[in-house]
Amino acid sequence: MGTLLLLALTLFQAPAGAQDLAGLQKAFNDAAAKAGPAVVSVQVIKEETQSVWEPEYFFGYVIPYERLYRYHSAGIGSGVIIDKRGYILTNRHVVEDAVRIKIVTQDADGVEKEWLAYVVASAPGLDLSLLKIKGDGPFTSLDLNGSAALKVGDFVLAVGYPFGFKQSVTSGIISALNASLPVEGMRYESLIQTDAAINHGNSGGPLLNLKGEVIGINTAIASPTGAFSGMGFAVPASEIKKVLDDMLAGREVRKQKAARKPFYHFR
Repeated sequence: MGTLLLLALTLFQAPAGAQDLAGLQKAFNDAAAKAGPAVVSVQVIKEETQSVWEPEYFFGYVIPYERLYRYHSAGIGSGVIIDKRGYILTNRHVVEDAVRIKIVTQDADGVEKEWLAYVVASAPGLDLSLLKIKGDGPFTSLDLNGSAALKVGDFVLAVGYPFGFKQSVTSGIISALNASLPVEGMRYESLIQTDAAINHGNSGGPLLNLKGEVIGINTAIASPTGAFSGMGFAVPASEIKKVLDDMLAGREVRKQKAARKPFYHFR
């Protein structure tokens, strides 16, 4: 009887390849589910100015006169909560010159809630800003893994709010490490390159491993058109960890060795 039972179990056991595929699928699902409540939409109002020369009439003469107009413009991006007290990492270019910052979170069921936030500190050299939600926690957060042994070919997930749509997840691999970008006579180094789709609105969102840990902040794309072309770049968590304590203390970070500004911003 014991032999027949063992034979039956063997006959109905799933092939090893199918088990591996199911395990990989579950890892993707779990990482995406873990990230959902911690990845936020960042919506900003910025005050901008524009100089316009207008004619003034003086005793029959036309005299050009410069007027300065102020106006508000809207911007979008993404961010990730990295501390349950409500501290958020995003890109500096997303919130630079913002007069109002609105954060939209979602719970595990996808129910959204709006909050106001303010800038605690920035690291211009890494294109990073640390925000604080004006509200009581605790908030769902993700771990910033600065010691992950990253390898080219590792699966990654990019999470954010592309084009202002609902939160979405894209997947890919690490295409290169320590990526270097020559831009305007300067060289930017230490970036993670990925082929996970990153578009306008994703800027500031996290790049995750399959454990749901933050291994980078999506910052730039290289593209001849401004749309995603298979080359996205993220500031690695290992570089962020070097400046995070200063940012949490409200200190501006002026000097870093990593990328000093993105190759292409998601305006």
